[in-house]
Amino acid sequence: MSMPRLPFLSTVLAAQDPPVAGEPGQGTAAAPRQELTEERVRQAYADSLAACAKAFGKSLDPELPLAFVTRREMAETIERENLPIVQLRIADAEQAAAETRQLATTLARGAYAKYSWADARFLAALDTWREQVRLLELPELAEDAALRAVMVHELCHAYDDRRFGFAKRLVEADSQEAVMAINAVIEGSAQLQTRRICGQNGWTAGFEVMRDAVGRLPKSVLEQGEAMALLVRSMVASATFAYYDGEDFVAAVVAADSEGGHERVFREPPREQELILNPAWYLDPSKRPAVLYDPLPALDRLQAEYDAEVWNGVRVQATAQQMAAGMTLLPPEDVERFQRSVRNAHLLQLTPKANPQSRMVVCVVIEFDGEASALKWLEYAERLSKRKDEAMATGRVRIVGSQQKELVGAGQRGWLFRKRMKAGGKEFDVANIDLQRGRIVVETVMSGEPLADAEHERLVTEVLDAVRLRAATEDAGKPRPAEGAGR
Repeated sequence: MSMPRLPFLSTVLAAQDPPVAGEPGQGTAAAPRQELTEERVRQAYADSLAACAKAFGKSLDPELPLAFVTRREMAETIERENLPIVQLRIADAEQAAAETRQLATTLARGAYAKYSWADARFLAALDTWREQVRLLELPELAEDAALRAVMVHELCHAYDDRRFGFAKRLVEADSQEAVMAINAVIEGSAQLQTRRICGQNGWTAGFEVMRDAVGRLPKSVLEQGEAMALLVRSMVASATFAYYDGEDFVAAVVAADSEGGHERVFREPPREQELILNPAWYLDPSKRPAVLYDPLPALDRLQAEYDAEVWNGVRVQATAQQMAAGMTLLPPEDVERFQRSVRNAHLLQLTPKANPQSRMVVCVVIEFDGEASALKWLEYAERLSKRKDEAMATGRVRIVGSQQKELVGAGQRGWLFRKRMKAGGKEFDVANIDLQRGRIVVETVMSGEPLADAEHERLVTEVLDAVRLRAATEDAGKPRPAEGAGR
């Protein structure tokens, strides 16, 4: 399974990370029919301001100036806005600043338009915009209707920010999970309003181009092999969650409450990604299916294995949709069945503070709708491993060696997969265990110096043992093992 990337809130229209999509000078897109110039962008901005003022019944006051910026300036703005969010999960100020700077730089490689709430400006990075037109092979992204759709989207952020205050909402989102949920509200609200305003002004085709760009997988990615494609699909899943599912969520709440629904999603935002995917649960919590197990003690057990002085840990609720991004080598009907069967999933990602790129440990605890579905996942995991061996035999990142071992114990079953990977001239190991007991599956992925197999098996078994029935964790201080899950 390909684990979801942990994104930042950016209110930025950006393609997926261009370093994996292709380097400058690559790409085969036809030249845009219209050159992307400052003059055309200024005219599009004036038209978009007028369209939004008409739709909202008022102009932005104070005005929002248009600024043409470099990629470096875009990165600096993204860094400044996102640092408080990173500090929610990384207490060390120096480490938080370093990680924010690194990821802001990555985001800025594809960020071509942005509403900056920190500076109260509209930012346009024309060189990046032109590059994305080429990398995505989407010349329509430089045409009049798309320019206006992009700008209306960012201006809708400005109207929402003036009304609801993004900074305040971010302070209240005191976990990575809550940040991802409010990000979907922010992007979904802008998308819903942009769709309406573009429809009123004959720019619907441009809206669809802009929307397509968010979820588009550059063809150049496929040329670099399936491993890179899986990585970018994970990134795309994070982006489309905010833009596509976020819009569906806001639309559903507004449809249920036309008078107060839009305000409610900002004043009382969902704190879980699952609520974005299931707006009926947000509107009426009694409709949410009960989950039987508490996975957090299991994540506690794994995290205790890694020194907190050395490792950073991030926890989020993983959605079935995000996890399915790594299952594209399987038939669509299997992926759909998997998504329907997941009831709850929580993920922990650990990276070393000194060099976050050198190693990674990921653990996800999944509760399925029953034991049969959990066992079915083991079948999917084995098939997926074999298909990855075939599909990733070539490419920029490839598998050069593969082993697997079936794990059978008292009341539990699973697989251990070990891959030898090569990226350029560097080789490294990735070890993956899927262990099932009852309706619970624990999956771990260790990249770069994974534990020895016996130690890895021991740790995953102890993590599975630590899963608890919710009734047990609510008992007055005496948690007991869950039947069919923990011992």
